[in-house]
Amino acid sequence: MRGVCGVLLAGGVSSRFGEDKFVYEHEGESLGLRAARALAGAATAGCWLQGGLQQHATLTGFEIRSGGREGTGPLGALVDALECCPTDVLVSLPCDMPGIRSEDLTRLVASLSPGSDAAVAVGNSRHHWLVAAWNVGCRDVLGSVFDAGERSMHRAMKALLVVDVPMDDDVLTNLNRKPE
Repeated sequence: MRGVCGVLLAGGVSSRFGEDKFVYEHEGESLGLRAARALAGAATAGCWLQGGLQQHATLTGFEIRSGGREGTGPLGALVDALECCPTDVLVSLPCDMPGIRSEDLTRLVASLSPGSDAAVAVGNSRHHWLVAAWNVGCRDVLGSVFDAGERSMHRAMKALLVVDVPMDDDVLTNLNRKPE
């Protein structure tokens, strides 16, 4: 099926943050709801939560999906999401990126060429592997890499053809710790 689905990566235990990031209020709105709105604006064929809690689903109106790799980290969550995606393209976004806008995610989708596996946001001097648009066909390669024991997003991406999409640093700031 042609189109773009969105996956909001809601799993994890927020251990560095100290509380559930998804419901944490930043500038008057929960991080999860901010991310859900941005994602919904870029996806043409629906969105879901990969992992997360029922309160996250209630807050966003997204269904929760999980897969056989639940609890194994971001790479496992991404492979599970790619495997259940019914469209050609999947946009992924973690819940802790309050600066991301729909137009940033749409730009990732537009940067995804037919011969590439992913278009990934680059800023703050690094790749933000989970802020990306994915050709769903890369699920087999990533699944094989995962099944071979890899858990690092950075090392797993070496198996793919990736398009870098530069973005402003403030757009790509993630909240791994509570702001002071």
